[in-house]
Amino acid sequence: MGHGGNIFGQLGDGTYTTVSPYGTNRAEQIVASGVTAIAGGGYHSLFVKSDGSLWAMGWNGGGQLGDGTYNQNNRPKQIVAGPPGYNRISSSF
Repeated sequence: MGHGGNIFGQLGDGTYTTVSPYGTNRAEQIVASGVTAIAGGGYHSLFVKSDGSLWAMGWNGGGQLGDGTYNQNNRPKQIVAGPPGYNRISSSF
């Protein structure tokens, strides 16, 4: 589930919200199942799935998505596959 600002695609629903109010105050389902951990940064979001994979979306101007680019993503993008059981994540601005 996601809610909040979306000017850089950080909700991961395939859209960018470029007019006020710049997001949503209603929870929106982004990933159907298997999410074990989430983290939000200033303009990006991260989550880990039960298979240990790391996913990211949103602003990437400083490379914070970790995908080797500076391109923003408005849909979840798998960054790395991981071992099952990996379930901790953190993020910052």
